[in-house]
Amino acid sequence: MSDVCTVTGSIAPSTLGKVLFHEHLLMVLCGPWQSGRLVDREELEQLQVDAAVTAL
Repeated sequence: MSDVCTVTGSIAPSTLGKVLFHEHLLMVLCGPWQSGRLVDREELEQLQVDAAVTAL
């Protein structure tokens, strides 16, 4: 079986012990500076959702 890569180097899976899995989500920041105008909060939230979906 392959080793597990960690920030301190590779280790054998049997020495890993208990771990908590988690997800890394893509964060896309977009805002009024992209359109050159001010937007309200709901519109900004929708812009951020649209940009994230496009990036995926």
